[in-house]
Amino acid sequence: LEFIRRARQNWKNIKYILLTGFAEFDYARQAIRVNAFDYILKPVSDEKIAEKIRNAVAALQEEHNLDKALRRALRTLREHLPKLREELLLDVLLGKHIPSDRLQERLESLDLPVRVGDLFAIMLVRLETDLTDYNVSGLQLIEFAAGNIAEDVFGDMFELWHGKDSHDFLV
Repeated sequence: LEFIRRARQNWKNIKYILLTGFAEFDYARQAIRVNAFDYILKPVSDEKIAEKIRNAVAALQEEHNLDKALRRALRTLREHLPKLREELLLDVLLGKHIPSDRLQERLESLDLPVRVGDLFAIMLVRLETDLTDYNVSGLQLIEFAAGNIAEDVFGDMFELWHGKDSHDFLV
């Protein structure tokens, strides 16, 4: 039990199976407290031990798959975060009714440093140059650069949140 306590400090993703001759309830309770995966009381067959090990391996595989799915979801969220922020900004600009508690929840989930009720300023940027010769990725690069320039110029004074409005103005 002490080994499990100490090992958990360094290795979180290990399943511990206790094989013991102690049939005392207190010992089993302590095994539960240290999160032992299973508790096997001797005498036990080789088949039963193999089954417990297979169960531990399956649990580890399930945890690995869940961790992998979580990492994939977080990566996808990070990749789409600018677009999700832009959509929320457009909703707010268009006056879409979002209940205060839901709006605050969305602000937090999108990692925006704004609270419902905070004062903020809006700046619209219109690129006057004829951009018809640019392809979509070229336009996106220009918009990205404009956002970066705004962050460089105003980043020390303001928290910035940018996107495009329904008229293609940079906001």
